[in-house]
Amino acid sequence: MAKEEKKPEKEGAEETAPAPAKRRKMPTFGLVGGVMIVEGLAIFGTMKLFSADADPTIGLEPATTTNPWSEFREIEVASLRVPHANGTRHVLYNVKIVVTVHHEKEADFNLILGKRKFTIEDAISRTIQEASELELAEPGKESLKRKIRFVLGRIILDDAMIEAVLIPHMMALPTPL
Repeated sequence: MAKEEKKPEKEGAEETAPAPAKRRKMPTFGLVGGVMIVEGLAIFGTMKLFSADADPTIGLEPATTTNPWSEFREIEVASLRVPHANGTRHVLYNVKIVVTVHHEKEADFNLILGKRKFTIEDAISRTIQEASELELAEPGKESLKRKIRFVLGRIILDDAMIEAVLIPHMMALPTPL
């Protein structure tokens, strides 16, 4: 019997054989746990690097500001009745045009308005007569306001003086031809 298998001397030795397998699981859990910690730190660092800073205004008391409604003055430029015959319909528009001007330029604008009132009224009436029906039917009349602002800027030779053009009243009155 050249090769004999060695039998364990004690019967308890057979039960200790699985113990090395349990020891192998511990390094695996340690390795997975270490990888998870490294991933967590990497995600934290990336978010810290690419995220926006906190808003510095959070928690501050609101500062007092100026009253924007007191900085601009509304000045009535024209109140007109303008005929509009574009296509098959003939309509008479009853229009009131108001502009907002910065309070520092109010005196200059009133001086120009006093000297060139009829020129301004003529330019506004021509602009409304030349407007398309789509521009006159817009809910906010933005296209018409832009055209009037452009025309007024060319007349007073200062585009920045007029802040906005308002049309508080525009009524279409159908007229028979």
